[in-house]
Amino acid sequence: MLLPLVILAVLSLVAGYVGVPAALGGHEPIAEFLQPAAHAAEGENVALEWMLMGASVAAAGIGFLLAYLFYIVRPELPARVAASASALYSILTNKYYVDEIYEAVLVLPIIVTARQLLWQVIDVGVIDGAVNGVGTLVRSSADGLRRMQVGYVRAYAGWILFGSILIIVWFLR
Repeated sequence: MLLPLVILAVLSLVAGYVGVPAALGGHEPIAEFLQPAAHAAEGENVALEWMLMGASVAAAGIGFLLAYLFYIVRPELPARVAASASALYSILTNKYYVDEIYEAVLVLPIIVTARQLLWQVIDVGVIDGAVNGVGTLVRSSADGLRRMQVGYVRAYAGWILFGSILIIVWFLR
């Protein structure tokens, strides 16, 4: 597992230098590549870029400091915070219940539809019904034709006579 992680770390360092913003004196080949498809901003707002970069670095720094405080300096603090804000803690622990909503809205209806419609109606009713119907038709036709095969010459002559009468009636109608 170490080798894939090292490869990913090296690639992430290289990829980090691909889109260095112009505010930091970098070159943005991705923006140049996408220029024909997307309209470029009328004027580059360097101050906005610096503000957004500062906000993201500040958020990362605050997160680092909170983690250091909670897990190194005062390890009992996370349990107290979780107890005092149990509703918020439950929502965050369960990832805003996105998985549960996804399962209720998408997964369960698909499973019910697959079981009730596709399996019970289409597979059992239509496909199995057609296959079993063909089998029943062949079996019943074979039962009728088997009664014609009795092994007596007079029975075969009778069937030939019956077939001949049907042909004559057909042409005389």
